[in-house]
Amino acid sequence: MSPARPPEGAISLLEGQGRRPKGGPVTDATLNTPLAASTSPQVQAPLQPPEQRRYADLLVWGTRMGLVVVLLGFVAYVSGWVTPQVPVERLPELWTLPLNQYLAQTGTPTGWGWLALVQRSDILSLAGIALLAGCSVLCLLSLVPLYAARGDKAFVFVCLADAAVVLLAASGILTSGH
Repeated sequence: MSPARPPEGAISLLEGQGRRPKGGPVTDATLNTPLAASTSPQVQAPLQPPEQRRYADLLVWGTRMGLVVVLLGFVAYVSGWVTPQVPVERLPELWTLPLNQYLAQTGTPTGWGWLALVQRSDILSLAGIALLAGCSVLCLLSLVPLYAARGDKAFVFVCLADAAVVLLAASGILTSGH
């Protein structure tokens, strides 16, 4: 007695998991041929909505650029190619100081004052870190036109609010004397 075969075009659960059903060969349901003799079916990746692609693409490029800037700043700093704000040789003596003394002895500005010193190798590494931390803001803001064109007001609001929160936190406005 031969085992029952599924109707033509049907795929059994066992076949979908690559297991051999009891009593018969595993077959490609569309061709009704043994899998060993058929070419493997191509699995297509699920389609991503355009906003996910845009966010992911910008995030990839933003993180790559941030890492490159961090690495270039670090190499320029330890090699001495570019003048630093704080020489490497002074770091061991400065690490033990409280922040206010460290800032006074090195002339390092607080807040956004570091932007004026971005040509210094140690500050260039800081710029890379800021780029890494802030690249999500650009990604979020790039989604606003897509959502606005679709009329998704809630998503427009969420993107703008999220970007505003990150920018507000980075601004230092909410710090209480620190």
